[in-house]
Amino acid sequence: MHIRIGHEPACAGPQATSTNPTSETHPSLVTEVIVPDHVRIEPFAPVFDEVDGSGHWRSRFIAPGTALRIGSADGAAGATRAAVGPRAKADRGHVPALDGIRGVAILVVVLYHLTLWGHVIAPIESLWLWTSMGHVGVDLFFVLSGYLITGILYDSRGSSTYLGTFFARRTLRIFPLYFAAVFLFAVLAPHAAPHNPKLHEIAANQIWLWTYTSNIAVAVKNTWVFSGVNHFWSLAVEEQFYLVWPFIVLKLERRTLVRLCFAMAGLAMVFRWLLIAVIPGHDLGTYSLTICRMDALLLGAALALEIRGTPGRAPTGPWATWSRRLAIPAIAAAIFVSFRGVPAEVGTSGTTPITDVFTPTLWSIGFAGLVSASLIGRTPVARTMRNSVLRFFGRYSYGLYVFHYPMHPIFEKLVPIRSFHSVWLGTAVFVAVGLALSTAVALASFHLFENRFLALKSRFRTQKGQLEPARSPKVFAPSPGPRLEPNAAPAE
Repeated sequence: MHIRIGHEPACAGPQATSTNPTSETHPSLVTEVIVPDHVRIEPFAPVFDEVDGSGHWRSRFIAPGTALRIGSADGAAGATRAAVGPRAKADRGHVPALDGIRGVAILVVVLYHLTLWGHVIAPIESLWLWTSMGHVGVDLFFVLSGYLITGILYDSRGSSTYLGTFFARRTLRIFPLYFAAVFLFAVLAPHAAPHNPKLHEIAANQIWLWTYTSNIAVAVKNTWVFSGVNHFWSLAVEEQFYLVWPFIVLKLERRTLVRLCFAMAGLAMVFRWLLIAVIPGHDLGTYSLTICRMDALLLGAALALEIRGTPGRAPTGPWATWSRRLAIPAIAAAIFVSFRGVPAEVGTSGTTPITDVFTPTLWSIGFAGLVSASLIGRTPVARTMRNSVLRFFGRYSYGLYVFHYPMHPIFEKLVPIRSFHSVWLGTAVFVAVGLALSTAVALASFHLFENRFLALKSRFRTQKGQLEPARSPKVFAPSPGPRLEPNAAPAE
């Protein structure tokens, strides 16, 4: 069997063109591979064009000596092509389904807080029974961040600008809005409202906010001391992860990293148990400390690392497969355990050692399965996550997360729930107004402020990493499977 591989000619149409903005144009190079007739060639996941999902192959430069993986393009009329794949040349295209996951996460968190404030004013027990679990949207954010950030880091290993580019791009994405918000709520607002005790509580504890250690303050004081910006604890967790994880990814091999991810995820449960056993009553530490929440980040990281060791970067490895299989049982178990810990009154912890120790890991396993399923393009999960509404909220999730919480006094003044004849109607209007106003502020923040800094990210592009040494030329022939999304991390 003779197989011709190489660049599509220029006339092949827009579907044959890479959507990677950093891709380079190379001269056409066609290589012919002779495959013995007895070798069975089966389709495997091609890289699909993101514009219309038509399955056309993207242009790739084939370097001399590159090991080839042979497969067939979905829908090609009898033509068999090769997915060319030095790691450094793998597409880093945007994955719409992951934006949808981010959208789900922010909507769950915002709904949780809005119904919490509504429940304080006019309790609806049957509603709160379910929405009280909305804090797990943060766990979904953690799993997704672990997956995306680890993919970005691993793909840029070997680059001379590995650390500098990563930290520069993270700084431009995160710091401007975060520090602007800290300045607004910890400096300007207390001066504008000198008699507001909540704002002065933020000002009195602002050093923790400026240093990205508010999660440690919550653990040490075992209380929420930041009023309208209490939710910044999760941003502190992610920033602490960003400061350590790039160095570990740089030094260790992929398989070692995967084993480390699972080991440290298990240790997170141990740390939560030890904190409960050694310092009884300090349950907030199990919720806010990075060492106690790293299971979510690292289970997402393990998924990204494992995918980068599979043919075609398909989510077909053991963890990718088992996380999908365990997703529903894990989430069901987490819901069952969470029901046992629903607070009897708002303001009480409502937690037990079981919920504190095991539930975060159960949610993380389920959410890792959700991410894995979203990478398989024809699954119901992936189709759902590509929904334009979810992707919209995913795009503006950062601003939504930052601003929705401190705005809740405004929502309460605009929508007095008890003035409605029906508490359900009042709560529905309260939630709708809160979501709409938060979204409007997030849109303004993104387009008028954040975008100015995001535009600078193009100045910091990772130089392609060195190729890993080829062990031996192989022909990969995995079983035919569902169409897969390109699963490299989007450049955030």
